[in-house]
Amino acid sequence: MEIETDFGDDVFESASGIATKKFLLRSLEPGQTLLSNVIDCWAAVLNHDEELRSPGSDKRLFCDTNVMTIGILEHKKMDEAERLDVIATSIKELLKGSKDKPNLKAFRVVLIPIAENGHYYLICFDLKNPAIEVIDNIHETKSFVGLQDNDDYNKKDTVLKVKHMFVAYLKAMHNAKWKEMKTVEPKKLKMTWQTKKNSIDCGVFVMRHMEAYKESGVKNWECGFKTEKSNKQDTQISLLRQKYAAKILLSKANLHRDSVIQKTS
Repeated sequence: MEIETDFGDDVFESASGIATKKFLLRSLEPGQTLLSNVIDCWAAVLNHDEELRSPGSDKRLFCDTNVMTIGILEHKKMDEAERLDVIATSIKELLKGSKDKPNLKAFRVVLIPIAENGHYYLICFDLKNPAIEVIDNIHETKSFVGLQDNDDYNKKDTVLKVKHMFVAYLKAMHNAKWKEMKTVEPKKLKMTWQTKKNSIDCGVFVMRHMEAYKESGVKNWECGFKTEKSNKQDTQISLLRQKYAAKILLSKANLHRDSVIQKTS
């Protein structure tokens, strides 16, 4: 779909303040490296849809890429209290307009997309059945995403730094799940659709993984992707790029939705 607006015009904005412009959203065009801002908008759309779930059902919280950035996790001049303050502020902003509290007691799963070295992957925290699952579209033989822990925070791999800060956040918010999550060892999921050659579409994979993930411990977890060896995976990704652009623009989470519909050709 094409919107008759200038490249710099706002085309999406959520109640929590997540926004994007036309030229940023165009990173969803085929062959383009996805910008983190688009993943943030997708998280806002998914959170809006999650509010429509029936009362009492398991809820998911979709974080944006600003909640746990490499800049925060590895900032040499920030101590843990300062990192925690930044993370707490980001989660508070994320929940703006929601009835749910920052203590995260209303959520079964918290999904955190990570942007590192030009690559996106997903860390999933299951609070109901304590588990931490890492979903990376890159095959293990090619992935740099490690799971090495260390008593020295600065020597932990990124996944373990995220775990450390998330557990610290739960503890600060008086969420009793912090004790169980502290003992959980993160695990990387193995999927048949992982890639060895595709270094462009990791952002699209993350968006689909966010959409499809419901809980931990699912044997042979699937989200519809064909294998990289088949010619069908590229077609699937191309179609998802179109689908996600439309869903972001036309979502009821988008404060510019009516304007977008009027300007769509």
